[in-house]
Amino acid sequence: MLMLSDEVICGFGRTGEWFGSQSFNSRPDMLSLAKGITSGYFPMGAVVIDNKIYQSIAESAHDVGVFSHGFTYSAHPVGAAIALSTLAALREMDAPAVAANLGACLQSELASSLSGHANLGEIRSRGFMAGVEIVADPSDGTAFPRDMAVGQRIERVCRANGLILRNLGDTISICPPYIVTREQVHFIAKVLTKAIDEVCEVARRELSVAG
Repeated sequence: MLMLSDEVICGFGRTGEWFGSQSFNSRPDMLSLAKGITSGYFPMGAVVIDNKIYQSIAESAHDVGVFSHGFTYSAHPVGAAIALSTLAALREMDAPAVAANLGACLQSELASSLSGHANLGEIRSRGFMAGVEIVADPSDGTAFPRDMAVGQRIERVCRANGLILRNLGDTISICPPYIVTREQVHFIAKVLTKAIDEVCEVARRELSVAG
């Protein structure tokens, strides 16, 4: 059975290793890549395949013809140039080491700010990325009703206070750029905690009234 590792978000140093699969001692046969390959400056995706797969395709081409996998915007020269420059910059800065160091800071700041919070489910993190789970009742992990849109409301309050992050419903996703400072990591935790406090206080009252 062939294994494909989706490295669109967790590739290029994000987890403290060059690829997320390495953080879990996995050796996939294929990798799907995007986003980090150009640092988001240009749309580009790529698939990396093991040599045994390449050889199988190459040998089959003699019988069935060229493997047709081209698209209109494939191999765009601007995208390729940006990707090469991005990869050079990531190697020069040693992105996995940067992610590991800043990630440890992020984990510490989040734990310090949110420890014992009445609506914290758990904080999940690996390298320089984290997910903060919001729950109505941490004793049993009961989530807020979906129609209350608590995650969306937290995201809006954060944006209003200068912090862009991603709402995934019950979980707030944090994936900062590698160029942030430790002071900015502290800002992320501070603003997020304040937003959670504000939104969850209102949400708890709404649940009380509805109950």
